[in-house]
Amino acid sequence: MSTLYIKPRRRGVGLTSLVDVVFILLLFFMLTSSFTRQQQLSLDVPVASNLADLGPPQRVGLTQNTDLQRWGSPELLSDKALVETFDLNKPLLMSAGEQVQIQTIVSVLMHLDKLGFTQVSIGPVWVREAR
Repeated sequence: MSTLYIKPRRRGVGLTSLVDVVFILLLFFMLTSSFTRQQQLSLDVPVASNLADLGPPQRVGLTQNTDLQRWGSPELLSDKALVETFDLNKPLLMSAGEQVQIQTIVSVLMHLDKLGFTQVSIGPVWVREAR
């Protein structure tokens, strides 16, 4: 009686399929990543001082369509009207409607900073008064 013993072949890892998987993963991560430029908005914390009272703040409202309006009035404010109507050195209180997105608020704050407003703060939710 003779026995035939066959030694099993040992297969190595196929590098071709491994390289394919790595390439597909690399391609996937490259296509799904986003490269956006981050912007920074400096927020100054108010400091108590002995300065004279500046009076009530100037108030503007921000609507869903990114329009600045006089508080409680349907009148739209352009950049020129903002600079001419409001004092740049007095506090400006900006209120936004309920449907306004946070990115819109941040963009408007950055724009007001570029126009020269030094004391801008965000107030309570603005509800347009019915007339």
